[in-house]
Amino acid sequence: MDFDDIFDDGLVKGAIRILVKVLRALLFIGWNLLFEVVGWTIGWPVWRILTLGKFPKEHIRNHEDAPWATSLIVDLTGLAILAGIVAWLSHYV
Repeated sequence: MDFDDIFDDGLVKGAIRILVKVLRALLFIGWNLLFEVVGWTIGWPVWRILTLGKFPKEHIRNHEDAPWATSLIVDLTGLAILAGIVAWLSHYV
């Protein structure tokens, strides 16, 4: 029995499929955390300052209750600001 025979075994392929599904789930959780939590936390105070407290109406800790469009605007703003800060700081390092 050589390495190819072990890899061709259904048990190994099944284990690899399970591992890939677990890694995909972790990737989804990571992106979800980055996009929703980090983006909202950075974008929320920016929009509150720019609109003098009128947008978004949801509290900073209630990003799950925000409408889809509101969440998208605030999250993308936060991520854009984060990317801008990283790009700006990278010029000085």
